[in-house]
Amino acid sequence: MRSRGGPWLVERLQGAYLAQYQANHDSNGQSPAIRLVLANPGSTSQYWQPMVTRLAGMTGGTDRLRAVAGVGQSTDNNKKAVRELTRLGIPVVGSSITADDLANGQHGTDPFPGLARVSPTNTDEARALASFARVSAGRALLVYDKPGDPYTRTLQTSFAALIKGSPYEPQPFTPPADRSQEGTTANTFRQITNLVCDTSRSTDTILFAGRHTQLRQFVNALGGRGCQDRRFTVLTGDEGSYLTGEKNLDRGALRHNLSVRYTALAHPDAWGGGSPATGGSAADMATLTGLLTSAGKAPVGPIGPVALEDGQLIIAYDATRLAVHGIREAVPEGRSVSALADVGLQWPQVKGSLRVDGASGWICLDAHGNPYEKAVPIVELRPEGGSRFVTIAWPEGKPPSGECLPPS
Repeated sequence: MRSRGGPWLVERLQGAYLAQYQANHDSNGQSPAIRLVLANPGSTSQYWQPMVTRLAGMTGGTDRLRAVAGVGQSTDNNKKAVRELTRLGIPVVGSSITADDLANGQHGTDPFPGLARVSPTNTDEARALASFARVSAGRALLVYDKPGDPYTRTLQTSFAALIKGSPYEPQPFTPPADRSQEGTTANTFRQITNLVCDTSRSTDTILFAGRHTQLRQFVNALGGRGCQDRRFTVLTGDEGSYLTGEKNLDRGALRHNLSVRYTALAHPDAWGGGSPATGGSAADMATLTGLLTSAGKAPVGPIGPVALEDGQLIIAYDATRLAVHGIREAVPEGRSVSALADVGLQWPQVKGSLRVDGASGWICLDAHGNPYEKAVPIVELRPEGGSRFVTIAWPEGKPPSGECLPPS
């Protein structure tokens, strides 16, 4: 999880708690009962090593830790933590990690045995975005984080592949090592906006491979660009969801021929009227909203104010539900507790009738623990605040079949 204080941390904790409550009270007496333990690796996951050591010590005795769920951002430190956890045989469920190099099966190998994810990779997000936006190489410019981190690097690679042959050289920026800090990139973005205006008038799309702090700086800079008579659309990954409540975002920029659209991990409006017949359902989202209603007061709550728009609560809820599924499916007949080694072996079977019907969409895993053809909500920031759900896009260009069985 993102350990820096703020609404995202609270929302993820709320989502995990609701999944735990559901598992212990609304699952027809299934066992074992689920306990949540909070692990804090530090604001930039700089304390990942002592955290992993502590968690490893909890796998035996009365603690019986069986899975780690909720790994959030795709950072180098989180990648190290996942690598060590899985090396020690501890199953991991990633909530919002999307970097391609923090996934199994990318080159025919599984460097993180026992890792499952509920979010698509950056490549799948980019493919879904391209199927929706019909990105054209001759009309797009790439702006990217250099040297990048696992999230931004793989997003850059995916975007570059979409616009191969573009007449414009990609424009780099270099943020602080801690990408939540301001640094001096605002100056770089002011200069890049001049180059944006220098492109031909047919150019109308900017692909942004960067974190949310730098995205906010870039949007603010575009609000003051010289060519405000030209319309541009900024397309980016799921870090865009962090701007829905960002107080330092210049929303006036969005009234000056500028749109910002991003691939969300989840959105509460994704399964409303006109949603596809497969890949997810309004009923699955309604289950979560029913839990939220109950959590407004005792005995379930109160859990405090909740927000669904940025998808963080929803995706944390789904990640914890997948962890519960794996833990319970691994319990052998006649026993009450699963073996640690058996939990991670459940991920390849999470498909078809054994899928997890997540509030973010169906969770059908391939043999490497990656979600197959996961729904990707396309969301747009609104000038008046918050965001607007646009549509659901799919990496393969269409929803999965009703069987939800990944092809060979």
